[in-house]
Amino acid sequence: MARWEKYISTVRPEPGVINVTILVPAYPTVAEHWRQQLTGANLKKWGRIFIDPAPGAAGERRSLALAPFGSLYKGQAGANLDECPGAMFIWDSQEPAHVHPTDARSNQDFGRDLYFALLHRVLSETGPCKRMELKNRMAWWEVRFAFQ
Repeated sequence: MARWEKYISTVRPEPGVINVTILVPAYPTVAEHWRQQLTGANLKKWGRIFIDPAPGAAGERRSLALAPFGSLYKGQAGANLDECPGAMFIWDSQEPAHVHPTDARSNQDFGRDLYFALLHRVLSETGPCKRMELKNRMAWWEVRFAFQ
């Protein structure tokens, strides 16, 4: 069983929608940050969230969100900045992502595991494809988050 399969589950409740459930203790600071941002009153701040396949757009969103921090954590071993929603997503409000300092391990594990969980769900719903088609297959699915 892959690591992500232990901590992140996905279900497709309807065409074009993926429900993602994240086990918070598996990614302590990052999953808690995402839970705070993507539930309750904060959820309204973002609106619907979609997978955006355009790497350039993801880079722009990441730069916009991280710009206020400059080089604040640059070069500090084990330090990372977590963006929520992550740069691979696009959301209705187009507000800059919320950024929170976190530990590098949790942040990198979470990002990698979330990507693989989404990838697995999309491929299981749409069938195998060539690697170059993958980004298009993941495009524009709505993602709804829940936390345990």
